[in-house]
Amino acid sequence: MKYLFFFTAGFLISSISFGQRVTNVRAAMDGTNVKITYDLESPGIGDLFEISLLGDHNNFTDPLKLVSGAIGRGIKPGKDL
Repeated sequence: MKYLFFFTAGFLISSISFGQRVTNVRAAMDGTNVKITYDLESPGIGDLFEISLLGDHNNFTDPLKLVSGAIGRGIKPGKDL
């Protein structure tokens, strides 16, 4: 029984210590719009994330509202999102 406890405790600690990573963030003009792409990595299988885009026009206090693409709730990890 104590081995099960140590295994479970070790698994929980390892899953907490490794989080998601956002890498390869790129911004480019697409006509009058700005296209932002990124890679989202996660060690968990089936993880879903909430992604927000903030701007310095309001001192990063509220997310931008007129956006589309891989943003909002339920975003799965992947490349070139």
